[in-house]
Parts: sequence; C-alpha cells; structure tokens
Amino acid sequence: MPTVQKIEQAALDGDAEAQYQLARRYEQGRQLEQDYGKAKEFYEKAAEQDHVLAQLHLALMYVNGEGVKLNREIGCGWLKKAADQGNVDAQYNLGVAYLKGAGVERSDINAAKMFSKAADQGYAMAEYYLGYLYLIGSGVPQDFQKAMYLICSAADKGCKEASGLTEKIQVFLLKFYQSREGSEYLNGVPAVKKTRKPYKKRKAATEEPS
Repeated sequence: MPTVQKIEQAALDGDAEAQYQLARRYEQGRQLEQDYGKAKEFYEKAAEQDHVLAQLHLALMYVNGEGVKLNREIGCGWLKKAADQGNVDAQYNLGVAYLKGAGVERSDINAAKMFSKAADQGYAMAEYYLGYLYLIGSGVPQDFQKAMYLICSAADKGCKEASGLTEKIQVFLLKFYQSREGSEYLNGVPAVKKTRKPYKKRKAATEEPS
C-alpha cells in the first residue's frame, strides 16, 4: 500500500485516483488531520477528471452540507455526472432528489428513470421506490404486477420499508375482500368445478395413406 506521502505527491502531479484517495483521507481524518476544505479541493480535482467516486462524494458533501455550505443544486449537478457513468449510488440519490424536488425540479418521471437504472443493478431501496411509483401510477403507468415484483424483491434483500409496505398491502387486500364491495367482486369470479373428468392425452392424428 502506498504511503500518504506518495499518494499526496501523485495527487499533486495530477493523478485522479490519488486525488480521490487523498480527499477521502482528509474527509475521514484517516492518516491525516481531518480537513474538509482539502477534501473538497481534491475531490473537485479528481471529479473534473471524471473520477466517478470523487463526483459522488463531492456531490454528497454538497447535498448533505457536510464540510461545505449546503448547496443541493451543485450537489445534484455532480450526482448527474456520476449517474451518467452508471454509479448506482448516484442514480439512487438523484432519484430521491427528483422525488423530493431537492436541488432539482420535482419530477416523478425523472425519479422513476433514475430508480429504474439503480433497480436494474439490484439496489433494494431503488426497487422499493420504483415499486411504489408503479403501485400509485405516478411517473410510470400504474402496474400492480410490476409494483409487487419490485417491492417483494426489495423486501427479500432486507429492505424494511418494502417489508412494511407488503404487509400493509396484504392487510388492505384482506379487508377489501372481506368488505361488501370485495364480496361482490368475488361473486363475479366464475366458480371452479369441484370435480372434473380425468385428463386424457389425445393421440396425434395420423394421415390416411394415399
């Protein structure tokens, strides 16, 4: 593992990975005295060279106001750059920003797009939010099948929010089917016969000799 001195020299020489590693150490106070100003400086140097993790961490500093003055607009600008490079954390956080209208114009359509990209990479919370949007039909066409698939997938990954939502849906469905409206709906479903003749496989038709 390179020493801090070697990382610092490489960072000063313009190496993006070294700049990112040095920024992390300054942000965390690891092997160096904690210095958010230095962290921001070296994150920016690496981010401007399209270092995706530097873009993400710089974005989160601005979005959360950690070590810098809170500025969600600047933060979301860096999130977009990292998301465009396929970073799943950036895609998810940008989706949340669109959902809340924090740093970007509120848009369930754009939120769904970001959550979809993160969900494709198996990000549980993105699956949960995307599933919820499908459930209520906001930003995407309402689709209960897709909603339940995504929410259950998130729950299987240990997402507590998704587990809680599946329980609420189950309770709602139980109450619905026990209600007068639910009973009337069930009465409209064709009855299933209790008995039926055994299934016999038909023989393939043979052609008559000419």
